[in-house]
Amino acid sequence: MKNAASPSHFRKAILLLVLLLYPFEQGFAARERPWAPVPHPAEVTVIAHLPEGSDWHDVVKVTDGFILQRAPKDGAVSLIKVDRAGQAHPFPMTQQVKDMLDAPSALARADDRAIWVVNARPSAQPFLLKLDAETGALQSRFDASPDVYDGTSRFIAIAAHGPMIYLADEGDAALVTYDLEKKTWRRFFTHYPAMLGQRPMNIGGQEVRATDGRPLQRNVSHLALQRDGAWLYLQTPTGPLYRLKTELLRDPDFTPVELMESLTEWRRTPTIGGLTIGPDNALYLIDRSEGRLLSFDAGRNPFMQLADQRLVDAQTPYADPITNEIYVAAGADLLRVTPHQGTPP
Repeated sequence: MKNAASPSHFRKAILLLVLLLYPFEQGFAARERPWAPVPHPAEVTVIAHLPEGSDWHDVVKVTDGFILQRAPKDGAVSLIKVDRAGQAHPFPMTQQVKDMLDAPSALARADDRAIWVVNARPSAQPFLLKLDAETGALQSRFDASPDVYDGTSRFIAIAAHGPMIYLADEGDAALVTYDLEKKTWRRFFTHYPAMLGQRPMNIGGQEVRATDGRPLQRNVSHLALQRDGAWLYLQTPTGPLYRLKTELLRDPDFTPVELMESLTEWRRTPTIGGLTIGPDNALYLIDRSEGRLLSFDAGRNPFMQLADQRLVDAQTPYADPITNEIYVAAGADLLRVTPHQGTPP
């Protein structure tokens, strides 16, 4: 006689059924409705001028200001802090951290007083640093396991919640995780279509071309986590946007096929500079093709919060978890975007 199925297998079957049926319950039309302008466009304020060009992208808000990151270039500063007065300074780091951090590639907020920084020098072992946001002192370091990266890997985005760290490997087109409790690295969806660039990038109405003259297509580069950490949103710069229940990434009972089937296409998007999630779980996207701030509310209703040509040069936004103000580096400026109270998110 066959053994009865375990409760964990029943639970897994029910979860997969819910995930597979969810898009049909919501309806395809909900995904592709046009971006409706909100009644009162969001307000934009320049809160700081950024030094040394316009390559700043990741930004996080901490207790005493903001921290921004960019890929290292010609020995220029790669991490800066903008204080409450709007003045930009090199991010303070201990000599120990300076000796380690030679190729910062992504930045995320750990808590009010700490940040995560990814170091991803080409053809070298990537690693994570947890730094004190005020002093730059090292709190923790975690070296990537050799089985989650190769010579083409480039970890370009990070999202974190509780014990879980999520990384987008643009170079080798995959999602990588690190579990702080189990101290385990895992790699998912390598070269799966959702991880690969499918369309050329379009910035300011112009198709972007690579150095060899071909249309530029980039692999998975953007991540955003729901505030409770239950859902992860991910996409290439040209979309589509996908959603995945993070619980599946921690459960070894799920097979690679089952995991791929659970990755839900959420919506097609224009070329984006990044995405973030607000305290009410509204999703915000920077549209670089037209210079817009787009959003989804919790009911998947699409809105255009703002049209502003400065956003053509904008990168990964950050949503304040208390005020819902959006901060984003656009060109050589740090902008604060304030949606009007009472308008759709």
